[in-house]
Amino acid sequence: MFVDYFRCGKKWTTVGLCSGAVAGLVGITPGAGFVPVYFAVPIGVLTAIASNFAVDAKALMGIDDGMDVWALHGVGGFVGSCLTGLFAADYVAATDYGVSIAGGWLNHHYKQLGYQLAACVSIDAWAFVVTCILLLIMNRIPFLKIRLSEEEEEIGTDAAQIGEFTYMPSNIYIPEPVRSRVPKDAKNETVSDDADSVPLPPAEKV
Repeated sequence: MFVDYFRCGKKWTTVGLCSGAVAGLVGITPGAGFVPVYFAVPIGVLTAIASNFAVDAKALMGIDDGMDVWALHGVGGFVGSCLTGLFAADYVAATDYGVSIAGGWLNHHYKQLGYQLAACVSIDAWAFVVTCILLLIMNRIPFLKIRLSEEEEEIGTDAAQIGEFTYMPSNIYIPEPVRSRVPKDAKNETVSDDADSVPLPPAEKV
């Protein structure tokens, strides 16, 4: 959010607030149980900054990712895992009975950062290759296409894939039916002949 303030014409953005919170959680997850609690703040800040700039890299690389999953979880997780090699401490892991680690830079175990970087690169490479193979196979199977056609995008995913119309005015699927909120004294009121109708709650008394 603070990075967006300076990058977006000194304007606070809701997207920056929500994305920053998610990036911070993603960044500290690899180090949970290994880093002192007060290092959660710098790890979250550095991860959020890296994820913010990764959104621009996504556009340059031509990645179609409307939810910024690659920037937040991909780049954010990579940065958080590497930072674990910096801030991991043996005395934190020792609080779990029987667990012993060499720690990271806090314990002068400088090789741990290299281990973390090698692990991140190998895991990301494996995930990228296997995911591409699976998606290419799925894309060859009818009704499992990765992308919607232009016609399907026009009518919307609800109609094209799901068959439930949450925002249509009639015959809709309602996650919380309105009839469940009708007060008890409304039971004796006349019921509509339409089986699909959804009774509305009575107007509040002024």
